[in-house]
Amino acid sequence: MTPNEYTLMISHARVNGAIMGLIWVASFFCFAFARINPMLSIAFDISIICIPFIATAMLRKYCLATPEKSVSFGRAYFYLMTMFFHAILIFALGQWIYFQFLDNGTLLGGMMDMVSSPEYVAVLKAYNMNKEDVTQQLQALMETRPIDFALSFMWMNIFATSILSVFVALFGRIRKPSGGSPS
Repeated sequence: MTPNEYTLMISHARVNGAIMGLIWVASFFCFAFARINPMLSIAFDISIICIPFIATAMLRKYCLATPEKSVSFGRAYFYLMTMFFHAILIFALGQWIYFQFLDNGTLLGGMMDMVSSPEYVAVLKAYNMNKEDVTQQLQALMETRPIDFALSFMWMNIFATSILSVFVALFGRIRKPSGGSPS
């Protein structure tokens, strides 16, 4: 990879990573406020399902921007990991802002209310779980600092996107046309 190709890749990864990060933040806010407006839950579900397709479109756009109009699997994977890393940083910042300034215990409080509902008690019994254990775990989460939430989700996202990038790189990259004659 030449320096110009590297610069092209990094610039596309930064811009597309910023776009992806903003999509993730919007998706997270849909999840967080779904208790207030249930339609936001559908928006959250749709946005999560669309992430691999959006990443594939971004990868293909990058492939077409390269001089040879194609990239190898390794280069596609490196591009995707760089793009997702930029998205993860923006997403972690968005989560920290939410938990630090906006949440005030609303998200976990909603989960505590849900655990108390008769429907959820039946689900816990089906899974041989104890309501008190779940309540204790949620209480422990309520004592977690916002930065710890953001960092924890950041590491989970790095792991998840490293796996997702393999599949997107395999199926989303544009290969060089084969040199064989048409038959």
